Amino acid sequence: MLGIIYSALAAIPDRRRRVFELSRFHGKSHKEIAVIMGISVHTVERQIYLTLTELRKTITAFA
Repeated sequence: MLGIIYSALAAIPDRRRRVFELSRFHGKSHKEIAVIMGISVHTVERQIYLTLTELRKTITAFA
C-alpha cells in the first residue's frame, strides 16, 4: 500500500507534492507552509485537497 501511495505522490506536480509532504510528513501548519513556500494559506489548503483527491482515486483503483 505504501508503494502505491509513493508512486501516486511521484506523479503529482513538484510544488503540490512539496506542500503535501511538509504538511503530512513534517507536521507543518498551513500557515508555516505558506510562509516557507511564499504562497497563500488558501493555496496550501487547495494543494493538499487536490493531492488527497488524487490519492483517494489511486487507492480506490487498486482496492
